[in-house]
Amino acid sequence: MQDKPSDYLADTMPEEERLVNLRAISTGFHSALSFFLGRLSKYHELLELELEDSPGGERYLQEANISLGKALRSVAAFANATRYSDQEMEPFDLALVVKGMATRMARYGNTEFLLDLDGLHNQEAFIRGKLFLFQQVIFDLPRLLERRDDERTQLKTTLRIQRYDDTFFLNRKSSLGGGDYCTLTIALPETMPAQEELVHLNEYLVVNPLLDMSERLMFVYGVIMSHGGDLFTLKSTGGAPLSCLTVLLPAHRNKVEMYTEGEVEDSDLRGSETILLVDDEAIIWDVVIDMLQGMGYTAILAADGRDCVDIYRENPGEIDLVLLDMVMPEMNGKEAFFELKKLDPNVRVLLQSGYIEEDDARDVLDAGARGFLRKPYRMRELARRIREILGN
Repeated sequence: MQDKPSDYLADTMPEEERLVNLRAISTGFHSALSFFLGRLSKYHELLELELEDSPGGERYLQEANISLGKALRSVAAFANATRYSDQEMEPFDLALVVKGMATRMARYGNTEFLLDLDGLHNQEAFIRGKLFLFQQVIFDLPRLLERRDDERTQLKTTLRIQRYDDTFFLNRKSSLGGGDYCTLTIALPETMPAQEELVHLNEYLVVNPLLDMSERLMFVYGVIMSHGGDLFTLKSTGGAPLSCLTVLLPAHRNKVEMYTEGEVEDSDLRGSETILLVDDEAIIWDVVIDMLQGMGYTAILAADGRDCVDIYRENPGEIDLVLLDMVMPEMNGKEAFFELKKLDPNVRVLLQSGYIEEDDARDVLDAGARGFLRKPYRMRELARRIREILGN
């Protein structure tokens, strides 16, 4: 089913978010178009042999050669124009993203992840990219495999770090080269593929003409390609629906490089205060606490609003800032904020949410909350907002 344009490019979205989504979708379409143009070039070479004795055919072939050449140069120029720079990237652990999204979808969605991370052998699956885009990709991948809206879908999900040689990619018409890759596979439990059964997504599109190049598929494909990865699926024939997707992304180094002084290097963004982090999402616990502690802060965790209020009550005058999520079970962020105000009219609270917009929290902001961050956010932006609130 074709996605509605509003899924990624709604007029109500912040302009920056719409532009980021448009960039990802455009990259996906560009990657597919490059493949299909290359495929047409091969067919064109066969036509040259068939029409070499035809005067009319010779003129057609000359014009077609010029058109194909210009089309290929155009898509190459587009790829250069939309490529992400190193400054736009940050290292993060893909395993944390997968586990966090699995927890969130099990609670609120229609899909259950059957997680198998044993193949990591306690390694951290670090990649370099844009965290907020990959959170969306992990959310969208299962939706490409879901069968019916009214049935809960079970998907087996594995994450490994594997070494591939050049031959693997050459045989699958991928532009990647040999090396170590984080390999994320999401599939219906009965269709988990062996490595040799994988084909490139573009090859699958050729043999399955009924599969739409939908907005969602091109968004996922575009994000993966723009981060130096590639997308594969299980080989099939006819009009069979997708049953498996395998994402390969270059493996980055390790946690030492993540959110350290080198990542947020300005001394005026560091601090020594105590921050209470209130969030029920596991990925936020690990990523943000590591960043805060690496910058000198003392970080305390609360799993929900009620826990937050209890901790604040038990530590009077000890907590300098509350980083408060707005959407939580038990007691939500709004309720927790007004309970905190009863305890301390001068409490400093920075709101965050991935499910509501800033305007939806206007009453809390008007009542004294110090700001709002839309999740997911860059760690540097969080560090800057903390210093704005706590002072330099």
